[in-house]
Amino acid sequence: MIDLRKNSKANYKGFIYCRSIEDAMVVRETINKVLKINISERLSANIKRGCSSFNDLYQGYENPKNNKVNYNSNWKQYEKVIDEKFTKFQSIKKNQETIKGISFNDIMIIRNWLFFAKLNNDESYKKIIDNIHLNLNLKKIIEQNKLNINN
Repeated sequence: MIDLRKNSKANYKGFIYCRSIEDAMVVRETINKVLKINISERLSANIKRGCSSFNDLYQGYENPKNNKVNYNSNWKQYEKVIDEKFTKFQSIKKNQETIKGISFNDIMIIRNWLFFAKLNNDESYKKIIDNIHLNLNLKKIIEQNKLNINN
């Protein structure tokens, strides 16, 4: 995703959801090897719990080593409402097979992240590639939709 929030630590993010901190550590190690071999030695994955917005309300929540997050029993009623209203998420909670490898769609998403960064004078794309050619069609779409990190 492209994260344009001012308080965001990084503008470009990919997410892998894990069931435990232990699983996340194994995944991070594997991802870091893949990143270094296939993309760039300048990139690395990290482990974080939850979204940044949640951490704003509950300081320390995003730190996976912090096991002292107190569960408020009142939250259960809200979780129940969401579970009942959005039943499709129940199937997501079950074990699902992961697609192996990288798809054409994945490649295009990454390329568009890089292009977006260059278009907005964000040199973080240079962690992956020194130069990327501007796609005039994508530039036009971004400009028409005012997708600019300076707005």
